Amino acid sequence: MKQTLAAAAVLIVVFLTVFSGVYLLIQSNEDEDNVETADERIQVTVPEGLTLEQIGAVFADENIMTEDEWFEALEADQVKSHEVKSWVSAEGQGRDHRLEGLLFPATYTISPEDKPADIAVKMLDQMETEVNDETKEQATDLEAFNDIYDAFILASIIERETRVDEERAKVSGVFHNRIEEEMKLQADATVQYLFDEQQERVTYEDLEIESPYNTYQEEGLPPGPISSFGAASLNAAVDPGDHDYLFYVTKKDGSHEHYFAETYEEHEENIARSEENAEE
Repeated sequence: MKQTLAAAAVLIVVFLTVFSGVYLLIQSNEDEDNVETADERIQVTVPEGLTLEQIGAVFADENIMTEDEWFEALEADQVKSHEVKSWVSAEGQGRDHRLEGLLFPATYTISPEDKPADIAVKMLDQMETEVNDETKEQATDLEAFNDIYDAFILASIIERETRVDEERAKVSGVFHNRIEEEMKLQADATVQYLFDEQQERVTYEDLEIESPYNTYQEEGLPPGPISSFGAASLNAAVDPGDHDYLFYVTKKDGSHEHYFAETYEEHEENIARSEENAEE
């Protein structure tokens, strides 16, 4: 009897050892599969201030999709039916690219199984996450905005007008002041949006172009955003700086900062200072 029990114990130990070994082998294979899957994922950073076309070029450069596939994805059912699309104003619905400015710029993890439309939905989901009820309330409390979409429009202009985070609220304040004074925004970035490629500088001839986006010709906000924008620009749009500035001009000293002025006379002086900086 003792011999039988001993033999049985040995068999159990052997079985458990073998079973354990098989289990560990299977676990090891799963780990390898997980590592392989993780290795196939890539991270893609979509910077702030890009148009839909430029975002498509980012994905094309990473060989994730072609630019044609990107624009096809923007017409997919799950994209067109996304909640964020309901934030677009009636005027914005008539645009060629109604999603302009609605795809949030960030770093995204792209898996091999992600289709182009899935990636667009990820970016819309992120926008929905970034825009909370408080932001919407801040927007509607401001005289310059009818809804959150108007805040998106101004945020996109702020994004393209300044690279300096500390200036965003101040630049926003300038635009809010101009709207309050019934002055045209006169933002160069809105004129740049009319071109397929960024111009080295906006000319006086460019300022005469007839377009609802030309804020040198049209009063108020353009019909939609001119680019994507980050959280800093959106926050600045709904929480503008409190000041009396109505003008600004780049310093042209390499800092990307601006001179601000309350009167046109001061603005002309700042323009002269800016030109002097450019000559140094």
